[in-house]
Amino acid sequence: MQAQPELMRQHEAYKAVRERLLRKPTPKPAPAPVEKAAPKLLELRFYNEHVVTWRNWLAFKEEVQTSSTSATVTARFGPYANYAASFALAEDPNMFVARRSMKDICLDVLRNFPGVTLDEVKGPRRSRNIVAARQACMFEVYTERQDVSFPMIGRFFGGRDHTTALHSVRKVEAQRAKESA
Repeated sequence: MQAQPELMRQHEAYKAVRERLLRKPTPKPAPAPVEKAAPKLLELRFYNEHVVTWRNWLAFKEEVQTSSTSATVTARFGPYANYAASFALAEDPNMFVARRSMKDICLDVLRNFPGVTLDEVKGPRRSRNIVAARQACMFEVYTERQDVSFPMIGRFFGGRDHTTALHSVRKVEAQRAKESA
């Protein structure tokens, strides 16, 4: 009976696991009181950088609110620049350019297509007016948002393939070239 010792060893292993998982935790001893020391110079330097960056951010927000309605705004932020999520890096790593969302771009394009909604454009229907609106939206997203790839455009428009977005861009470019000629 060689299986018996194997079962006993397995049973003991399971029992040890259950005890480890289900036992009550032992209370931790209270920490010893610590005397308050003066903050270190290094901590003060990081704190000061944070405060300066926050003040720059507030000044930037105020400038944007008081500025004209232009779509491009530039700003410099220091070490915390990568936390400005609504801005894309330009060629200069210290410069940021504001960008519109894909939804806003599509809603602007759909003003030229009465009766077509964003849900219809993202949906599965392939009627002529919806396809034309979808292709125009894909083209505008491609031209305005250089940071968005064809697979991302396809996913935004209802999980379509990247080749669908590529075809839409090429078709609208060809139509515009034909109209201008």
